[in-house]
Amino acid sequence: MEDDDITSKIEGLNKFVAWVDDYCKENHIPDPQYNGSDAFILQMDYQAFLDLSAEECFANALCLMNYASFLQKKADKIAGHLSWCNEALNFLYSRLWNNYSGNYAPKEVIKKSIIAGNSYAEELEKCRIRLESAYTIVIEQCKDIKKRVNLLQDLGKKRNYS
Repeated sequence: MEDDDITSKIEGLNKFVAWVDDYCKENHIPDPQYNGSDAFILQMDYQAFLDLSAEECFANALCLMNYASFLQKKADKIAGHLSWCNEALNFLYSRLWNNYSGNYAPKEVIKKSIIAGNSYAEELEKCRIRLESAYTIVIEQCKDIKKRVNLLQDLGKKRNYS
């Protein structure tokens, strides 16, 4: 079984992550925390939504907006890590490309050949794939939460004016 920490074997990525975290703290960039208050809202059934008052709709929408902000911050961090991995791989490709360029092969085949011949590149590629997957999952979840926020706000507006 592989280690769950996808960045532990990648030399340089931990320094980059620490630098990004320090930069955010020094520049007072908010770091929203997850508090679990949205778990009930995310699991509400149809009847529970029908029973909400306008104020409860807006309060629940605000709670979900905070959760969406937390998810977006997490996605932004993952995107930074993914960008670092991509740049590190591109640097390796640029250094080793001439060793494989005489083969008249498609660039994806050459990239895979470079990765296969370099253990550091293999770890970078594993990390890149995992980060890309995590980024996609978090972004899609964030979109879903934002749709729920819009639905709750619309429901609250409807209840206010009817």
